[in-house]
Order: sequence, then structure tokens, then C-alpha cells
Amino acid sequence: MWEIRMLRMTINAVKSKNELMIIPVVKEFPAIIEICKNSNEEGSDELFKIIEYYFQQMISLYLIFKSLVEFTEKIQTEVNKK
Repeated sequence: MWEIRMLRMTINAVKSKNELMIIPVVKEFPAIIEICKNSNEEGSDELFKIIEYYFQQMISLYLIFKSLVEFTEKIQTEVNKK
């Protein structure tokens, strides 16, 4: 029973981080990237590279969190069968 609660807490924590921190970035950053991409201001190329790299990292983290939740839920299902 304790294991089930720990798994549920893990799933909830990962989902919360994903919803509050990662998904907003993934949704909003394409517009920010486009603004930086089209900017002619000095230093905008470097800023564009940094923002684009950050965005790619957030997408990776989103996919990792999503996979972690799916994997943890699968384990929880298996534990519940026992």
C-alpha cells in the first residue's frame, strides 16, 4: 500500500511540474523565437540561439516527463494487480 501512494505522489509531482513549468514554455516560446529570429538588433543572433536551445531542452524535458508518467502509471497498474 505504501508503494502505491509513493507511485501516485511521483506521478502527481511530475504532472504538476510538467503542467506548471514545461507546457507553458512549449506553448509560448515559438512566438518568442519568431520575434528573435526576425530581429535586426545587435546581439539578436546570439539571443536567438540561446532561446532556441532552451526551447529544445524544454521539449526534451516535456517528453521525458511524459514518458516517466506513462512508465510510472504502468508500474502502478502492475502493482495494483498483485
